[in-house]
Parts: sequence; structure tokens; C-alpha cells
Amino acid sequence: VGDAEKVRESLDKLKRSLQVYNDNLTNLADIPLEPEEALAILIRDFGYMGKPLNEQPKIVQTCLMLFLGELDDELKDKKGINLGSSTLAAYRTAYGLLQSVTAYRTHMVGTGSATTHITSMLNGDSAKVVNKSYRSLLKLSRSLETSTTINVQNVRII
Repeated sequence: VGDAEKVRESLDKLKRSLQVYNDNLTNLADIPLEPEEALAILIRDFGYMGKPLNEQPKIVQTCLMLFLGELDDELKDKKGINLGSSTLAAYRTAYGLLQSVTAYRTHMVGTGSATTHITSMLNGDSAKVVNKSYRSLLKLSRSLETSTTINVQNVRII
């Protein structure tokens, strides 16, 4: 197999992977989430079961606020960032929750250099957090194919 063939195979693999990723994001946009459900998912992935919201880690509290669109104006005014949480695809959907976690890690955490920030997004702590959320929400989307409920037992928004 020549170099051109290897490149073509690699590009085809990449194209298939990107299509699967795009399909997964589309599926997440079709899953509605109530605030209590989003909070339950955030607590399961990043917080402490049984503790009220005000005692949860900052990632849980801030991502819930991002999910609810409570920080849109502040981020737009202070940083010029439009998160798009009010778009139809993101508004109170699993996709919107993923975007909230991504926005938190991308725009609200870290003070290092631009290189450090990009490395973290691609292969560091930010990537790990976002990928954890992505995998968790994919698992949810697959489980919803057989069930129509999300367990929100013992979760309260205070």
C-alpha cells in the first residue's frame, strides 16, 4: 500500500469518525432535559450525591447555570462569548448540557498560557472532563432507547 493509499484510508477513517460524532451530537440534541435531570447528571459525573446544590463543586453549580442560560449575558458582555445556550438544539437538551460542560472548561477555567489552554482542551484535563460528560450523555441516550425516565431521586435545586 502506497503513501497516497494510506493517507486516503486515514482520511476515510477520520470522515467516518466525524460522521459518527455528528450523529451522536444530533441525537443528544433530541433528548430533552429538565433542570433537575441535568443536575442529577452533573452530580453523578462531577459531584456528591445527597448534597444540596450549594455544597456541590463549582463545576456542578456553574454548568447548571450555563445549562439554564443564566450566564449568557454576563459572558457576552464581559468576554464577548456567545454560548448559544438559547439555540433550539441546546435549549434544555442533553446537547445543551454537553455544551455547558464544554463552555465551562473552555472559557471559565484555567489561567495558563494559550498553548497550555489549547493542550488542555485537546488532550489534558479539559478534554478529560468534556469526554467524561460526552460518554455519560451518550450512555444516557442509548439507555433512553429502552426507557423514558431519568433517575432524579434525591436531587433538589436550591
